[in-house]
Amino acid sequence: MRGALTVKDILKKFYSGYSVYIDIIVKACTAFACFYWIASVFEGEGILANTFILLIAALLCSVLPFRFIPIVSAAFIVGHSFSLGIDVFAVCAIILLALTFLFLRFVPDDSPAIIFMPIAMHFGLAALVPICYGLRKRPSAVLAIGSGCIVHYLLAAVTSNKDALLAFEKTEYVARLTLLMESISAGNEMIVSILALAGVVVIVYAFRRLGFAHSYEVACVAGGVVYIFFIILGNSISLTEFDLAREGIGAAAAIVISLILQFFWLSLDYKKVEVLEFEDDQYYYHVKAVPKITAEDFAGTEEADEESVNFEQKLEDSLRNL
Repeated sequence: MRGALTVKDILKKFYSGYSVYIDIIVKACTAFACFYWIASVFEGEGILANTFILLIAALLCSVLPFRFIPIVSAAFIVGHSFSLGIDVFAVCAIILLALTFLFLRFVPDDSPAIIFMPIAMHFGLAALVPICYGLRKRPSAVLAIGSGCIVHYLLAAVTSNKDALLAFEKTEYVARLTLLMESISAGNEMIVSILALAGVVVIVYAFRRLGFAHSYEVACVAGGVVYIFFIILGNSISLTEFDLAREGIGAAAAIVISLILQFFWLSLDYKKVEVLEFEDDQYYYHVKAVPKITAEDFAGTEEADEESVNFEQKLEDSLRNL
């Protein structure tokens, strides 16, 4: 525990000293990872899949606010969809532009979930993003997370029907659009997923706001359990056909990762909780103060133990002298 806290303190001090450069590097790496993932999903071989172009776009995003990464990612998705036809391009452009500008207007701080959510769902970690947003944000993050879920199923519909779309003549717009829209709306997986992700955000937020001991850790576990509950419920009433083994492993991994992230975000010492009461002319304040755990706390404890042992030894020596 002390070793992990020491690493955490070192990282915090390092970040405070070089935060400007670290932010640029993190944004550049995140942007490049998003763009590269999009290119791999579309199996693109054109200019938009060129590593040099991806690096230039990532460097551009590194000096812009973080919310520009999903905007540029949406541009890459639309660009890749153009190779499948003007109709596919139009569908992707309309949906992504609507989602992107809607949330840039109302919840700009949550807009990165639009691109992080499909990536997490692609790797089987669907519960990770809503758990993290529930720990750090408000329930309004459901809007951005739900939009990211829609983007995931849009990409899945486009890429899974790539060969079928290319088999049609590019002038057969009606047949191509019918195939694409039926693939997007087929089944109830998207609806169940959106409900499950929304439930995770709300439950995690509710638990961590209760303020009991280890409420953040309990919130992480509750979020993973709620997600699995919705998935099992969807399968049990024959609405969906999720792979329960894959979803269960993904939810467990999401819980573990979220607990690790929570430790670095905020680790509290519930053994030293203090309740403060005071008032002014208008309000009476009842405040519960929970101190953060640092490596210095363990060092102070060890020093105190050493001092106690030394004192007892001195007392025994003095009694022998008597």
